Amino acid sequence: MVANCRRASTARARRRPWRARGRKGQASAVATILGLLLVVTFIANYLSTTLPQQMTINEVTHELTVENQVGTLAALLVKAGTKDAVGAELTQPVTLGTAGEPPFAPAEAGAIGPSTTGVQEYVQVALTGGTGGLVTQTSYADDLVVQLYNSYTPATQIAYDSGAVVFAQEGGRPVFVDPPPMSISGQALTIFVPIFSAQIGTESGTGTAIVAFSLTSETSQTFPGGGYLLASGNAVQLKVTTPFAQAWMSYLGTNATFAKDAKATCSGTTVCSGLYRANGGLGTVTIDFSSSVITKVTVEVATYTVTLH
Repeated sequence: MVANCRRASTARARRRPWRARGRKGQASAVATILGLLLVVTFIANYLSTTLPQQMTINEVTHELTVENQVGTLAALLVKAGTKDAVGAELTQPVTLGTAGEPPFAPAEAGAIGPSTTGVQEYVQVALTGGTGGLVTQTSYADDLVVQLYNSYTPATQIAYDSGAVVFAQEGGRPVFVDPPPMSISGQALTIFVPIFSAQIGTESGTGTAIVAFSLTSETSQTFPGGGYLLASGNAVQLKVTTPFAQAWMSYLGTNATFAKDAKATCSGTTVCSGLYRANGGLGTVTIDFSSSVITKVTVEVATYTVTLH
């Protein structure tokens, strides 16, 4: 009887190390599973919260960068085109790609090119004396658009549009970042008209495009002058045909000077007042200045060749 008890006790003692090792294995497996769950939870939180927040910051930062770059380009064109600088060579880098957050979010591509066929700016000054009226008209290519293909915020276009810099987001309302190069001082109106001698090319990717301009000609005409007088009634008319007509109408309606001294109308109902859509068509904004308000007008026209590198 005693011998049997001793054998049973010895057997239980032999089994205990195996049980201990089994418990250690179970604890290790549980720890591994908990670790994996923590990693999965961290990744899920990063993908659902942290990554979208950071990419939104990256996209907004990129938009601000491009706004500044296109604004600098606009300022350079005005400066060269009004300073008797024929032959001047100008360059402006434009960053196409939005910074990514590897490995989960690569850099986002952008593109630069013309907005759409038919963009036009047209200035007419009604005169008396001499042979009558003067008409100055641009080509159909005095614009460029930077398209930002955002993944976390609405797709965005930042445009150089007849001298103005426009910010437009899909489903929003386009607004001016920088207004068009026209001004009223007292009763004197000055309008700067940029012309591209040929339509700008296209480039896309995540790199930096170099926009190169060469000023080939410039003219400046002031009236009254040269035997001409401003005709009575609507002496000066500016027409801009653009996909960003709403931005023009908003600016003209809210700028104190132009709201008081100019009459603006827009044809193209959706483009004039609806939400912005890329490739949504063109609107024509007509701005009339009366000779009872404007007694002097200067029209400055600058022609550039433009290439992308």
